[in-house]
Amino acid sequence: MERHEIQDEALKASEGKQRCTLVLATGVGKTLVGLRHMERHYNPMQSILIVAPKLSIISSWRYEAEKFGLSNVLEGATFSTYLSLNKHNPNDYDAVYFDEVHSLLDSHRSFLNNYAGRVLGLTGTPPKHKTSEKGRLVSEYCPVVYTFKADAAIENGIINDYQIIVHEINLDTAKNYKVSTQKGSFLTSELQNYGYWGTRIDTGAGQSHILRVMRMKAMMEYASKEKYAKALFNSIQSKCILFANTQEQADKCAVIAITVIILTPQKILLTLKKIRLPNYHVYYNSVKV
Repeated sequence: MERHEIQDEALKASEGKQRCTLVLATGVGKTLVGLRHMERHYNPMQSILIVAPKLSIISSWRYEAEKFGLSNVLEGATFSTYLSLNKHNPNDYDAVYFDEVHSLLDSHRSFLNNYAGRVLGLTGTPPKHKTSEKGRLVSEYCPVVYTFKADAAIENGIINDYQIIVHEINLDTAKNYKVSTQKGSFLTSELQNYGYWGTRIDTGAGQSHILRVMRMKAMMEYASKEKYAKALFNSIQSKCILFANTQEQADKCAVIAITVIILTPQKILLTLKKIRLPNYHVYYNSVKV
């Protein structure tokens, strides 16, 4: 199937549905489907609310609307984050579009229970469990009526197949890693610091999930990862994308090569809308624990 055929199929599945969700893999055109849905129901007098996890995603909606000649459907539209959803009066809107609808929480029920208009949810990663908080909310307020996931997109040649390669890194043993505490600061090595957090996790010296977050935060600052990334980039002849943890880290890595696109988490969604991912190798300069 071609990309436009999938979009047409998804829109057809939403026909006659007052409230529903479309699950579309990255690369299929989730935002464009939302805009085309607006176009099909277009009324210059209606009021639309578009809800996204971050305001930075709003730019992608406007970019897609301008690109495909659909800017008119956004005239008068209101944008909001999920964090600010309850600040809106449900009675002020005729249609609500939930971008990344899996971001809904029980705290949003005060809005959802008092809203009577049309709802379209969009996501590429629907809740895995229907009995989870997010699963219940999606099922109750905007049930899934169409699904086209990444595996199907790969099979249809819409996005390239991918391979995940984990690179093991030797942590530095030199005592040049600064640790700051309430009592002061001291120097230790990356290896010793990693061992410290690992020991606390293994011995249960604190809440496990918090300790894992603290270890991950420390690992984000390890210079060994940046050095390894630079060596890795020197072996790459084609274009690639690096996802950095912070802007500071992105700036450090930016000197590697002009063929490398550096993205912080805040810039990822907007930039990926403008890039054909099959033309790039993608590397994550972060560690998931």
